[in-house]
Amino acid sequence: MKDYIFSVISFAAFATASLGILPCGEGVLKKTFLLLLSLIMILVIGSPLVSMVKDLDISLFSDMVSMEAASYEAVWLETLENLTENEVEAAVLRLVSDEYSLDKNDITVDCILKKEENSFSLEKVEILLSGKGRFVNPSRVESFIYEKLNCECKVR
Repeated sequence: MKDYIFSVISFAAFATASLGILPCGEGVLKKTFLLLLSLIMILVIGSPLVSMVKDLDISLFSDMVSMEAASYEAVWLETLENLTENEVEAAVLRLVSDEYSLDKNDITVDCILKKEENSFSLEKVEILLSGKGRFVNPSRVESFIYEKLNCECKVR
């Protein structure tokens, strides 16, 4: 960040000094030089944006396309290996809140993962519904979770 601020200030000082020593008054040469300095200043200021675009991982977009083609269960099993328990709970919470239009504060999720060799499998999901979630049929939520994730689910 210090390098960025230094480069902006350095170029501004250079531009100011070069405008001061430019021999022409208000002519076309000065306007052209101002335009050139302005364009260079925009490039200097926008340089972090260029580096952010270069660092953008394009593979994220290809993953989204491949997820549409693959089955939900296959994607879930592949993703499950790379997730921690908290991330799995957050994903289940999002799944239930989106399906039943509930506020995420009305849902508490606890997932039990079973480690098998080098991977994890989802063994059981426990969901506690509160607030507006109390008006949702628990057996419907249990069957929805079983259908989507193929694991035991207990809803209270």
